[in-house]
Amino acid sequence: MRLLLFTGFSGFTQRLDNVANLIQQQFDAEIDALVYGEANYAYLRERGKASYGDLWCVEHLFRDVPPTMPEQPEELRRWEYKLGHSLTKLLYSERTFVQHTHSLPLQRQLSQGELITHLLYLMPRLDKFLKDKDFVYVYTPASLISELLFYLARSRGIGFATMNQRRLGYQWSICRNNLDVHEELMRVYGDPNFRTNDAGWRRLREFQDGLTSGNKDAIQAAYQHEHLRQRRLTPGNLMGFVRRSFISRRKRFYLAPSRFQRIPHLMRFKLRERYCLRHLARQFPERPYVYFPLSMIPEASTLIRGQRFYDQLSTIKSLSLELPVDWVLLVREHPSSIGTNPIGFYREAARIFNVRVVSPALDPTECIRRSQAVVTISGTTGMEALVLGKKTVVLGSAIYSQIDSVFSVDEISNVGAILRQPWEPRDEENQLADMARFASAMEESNAFEDTEGILWSKAAFSPDLCPVDTSLFDALKPHLNDVIEK
Repeated sequence: MRLLLFTGFSGFTQRLDNVANLIQQQFDAEIDALVYGEANYAYLRERGKASYGDLWCVEHLFRDVPPTMPEQPEELRRWEYKLGHSLTKLLYSERTFVQHTHSLPLQRQLSQGELITHLLYLMPRLDKFLKDKDFVYVYTPASLISELLFYLARSRGIGFATMNQRRLGYQWSICRNNLDVHEELMRVYGDPNFRTNDAGWRRLREFQDGLTSGNKDAIQAAYQHEHLRQRRLTPGNLMGFVRRSFISRRKRFYLAPSRFQRIPHLMRFKLRERYCLRHLARQFPERPYVYFPLSMIPEASTLIRGQRFYDQLSTIKSLSLELPVDWVLLVREHPSSIGTNPIGFYREAARIFNVRVVSPALDPTECIRRSQAVVTISGTTGMEALVLGKKTVVLGSAIYSQIDSVFSVDEISNVGAILRQPWEPRDEENQLADMARFASAMEESNAFEDTEGILWSKAAFSPDLCPVDTSLFDALKPHLNDVIEK
């Protein structure tokens, strides 16, 4: 069995190296690895526990892209046909390439010709990496590389898998797609002979209790806290800024901003942060409202799973057009995006007569409770709204977007009619029963649980074998056995 493992940041290199080692202990497996990050590449090369064949670093691929390549329209069409997907949409999935989707600092903007050159260079090389492979595992579907691997694997008929959190607790599914669709979970949920069970009701009640107590997701809360801590003006952060400024350019991502670009960006960030904290409202509107929480940008929630709605200001304007005339749209900034959006973003949104932009300090659960309905692109807020009995509209692809009680729409123009539909106590009861069925399906379908809260935490960087490594390996076994049987 020949595997390609794609791994990268946030401690996933250490976790998946342990998983690869477990695979080789129990299967006759040859494993090649593609890894994001020079440090992660060095870790696998020098300290990796698994025995890797070829080992590639994504930064080396980008660094080796030539300045120009002859543009051949027929070659671009051939690749689009092979992948079965728009190359333009693939480019949008990479935040460092299509920079108009966000305001993060990068060294320079790539031209359209340069972007096409990157595609023409990367696609045949990644396709070559997949030659003679039986299975591809991607640590997170959140970049151009992961998207290309998915579509290339599909074109070759190669097994593909990644992991996505189930959002009711710390369970994770192994998914065979890039859009947060949990196939086995939805198969169990959709089985007409399946019945809701006590374990599902318990999981649902635990999630409800977490919302009520404010202890919703300790891992996500810790991640957001660390994200914001790193941006504070503290002596430690300033020293880290200076230290990173003198890292050799060869060791940094080739589009990383220079030290001279970082300083004005940091100043803009602090001004935007100050504006968010001082000028965004902290009161709920008196009028009935629809709650629309902003997504953290740039992330897969908007660049992959809700790509049509990546421009959140445009989405706000379109949603405002669909509201009943006496309602307002309550827009709450994402806590991890404080200081990221330009001040003009908030001012432009606030100019709309039926839009209210509020501070992330406003309690998100209370924002849901007081609302008439919730609209989200693909965030966890949608799951919370469903559990709290609120009419829920999802615009993108999420684990819950295929649940019967969700209003999943492709066009914002369909939202107005949904908002005007009556929503009675009976609808809330049916929705809660539907969520209990969904939670019960979680208990009956293959998954693994991060009981110690390792993933997305500092503990994920430990090289030691953790329970979550063994759990992930056990969840992968059926997929690997399928490969062997084929």
